[in-house]
Parts: sequence; structure tokens; C-alpha cells
Amino acid sequence: MYRTVLYRGTTELWEQAVIEASLPPINAPIVVGSYLQKVKIIKPNLENEIRTRIAQKPCSTLRSGKEIILGNVPVPLNQLNAQQINQEIVARVGVETAFGTPNYYSHFVPCGTYSGISENFGHGGYYRFEIQGKIYGPTLQDIEEYVAERHTLPSYVIPLFRGGSNEVLAYTGSLITSVVLMRGSDVYRTVLNSLD
Repeated sequence: MYRTVLYRGTTELWEQAVIEASLPPINAPIVVGSYLQKVKIIKPNLENEIRTRIAQKPCSTLRSGKEIILGNVPVPLNQLNAQQINQEIVARVGVETAFGTPNYYSHFVPCGTYSGISENFGHGGYYRFEIQGKIYGPTLQDIEEYVAERHTLPSYVIPLFRGGSNEVLAYTGSLITSVVLMRGSDVYRTVLNSLD
């Protein structure tokens, strides 16, 4: 009833490491992009800090750049009111990102409901996975619906909110299962650390 198949195209090495629960070798830097290069001048240990945060994630989850890169610990979604959730969604949808510049403004992670967009963003590669989720609309009224019923939903149900076209937003830490890395329509690799 709640099973939802979603897609995530990413070129961010740190994000792939979180999704696959596997750190890249030391000679493959996670600190990329002009913003992080500037931060590294101020915080020379940034690479190790990010790697440590990734290593603390035991299974396949979606994580925000605000959490992994900046170390900003999120307030659990079930403790946020409707207005706070709406602000996080607006912060995510209102900011376009590119390679090396993950979204630092929101703890929401965009996921595709259509594989083609994720495939293009991932330059031919994208993750396909399942979430036990319920999709809510993008308006404050829709978010208020979630807040009103969140304590009646089964504990395994992950709330998802409509973002842009063919996109839903999952809050940081959302569990994903049956994860595979796709190349076009072919399964390129099965992510062994994903839970089923």
C-alpha cells in the first residue's frame, strides 16, 4: 500500500557513499566544488570530518548536504510543525544546485518519480530504490494534513512531499531499500548494503 519506487541521480561522491554505505578510497576526494575548497582553507580537517559523518550512517539512507557537509544535526521531522516543514521545503525547492554544490539550505532530499530526469542529472547513472512512503501535496494545507495524522501512520511509513515537476522530497535520514545503480534501463550494480 505504501511502497513507492523512486529515483535519485547524483554526481556527488559523498552522497553515493552514504547511499551505498561505503566510503570511497582516500585518494578520491569528497571535498569538491568552489564552496568546499574555500571552507577547507578555514577547516583543513574538513575531508576527515565529512568522512567521519558518512561512516556513522549504517545503512542505505538519503542524507542532506546540510547534515553531512555542514554537520548541521536535523530536528526529527515528527518534531517540526507544519510551518517549519514548509520552510524547509521552500528552502529546498527555491535553490538550484550543481556538481560540487549540494543544497545546504534544507534537510530535504529531492527524489524523482520518473527515471528519465534522474538519469539525465546523473549523467546516465542513477539509483532506483523503494521507500515505504505516503506522498503529500506541496501546499501548507497538505503539510498540515501530514502533521494532523502523523501519529496515526505506521512507524515505517515515510512522509514524502511534492516538490518540483516529477519530484518528491524525502527528509534527511529516510530509509531506502532494494537499491540498485542503473545505467539507462540496465541494473549496473546492486547495492549490497541496502536493507530488504
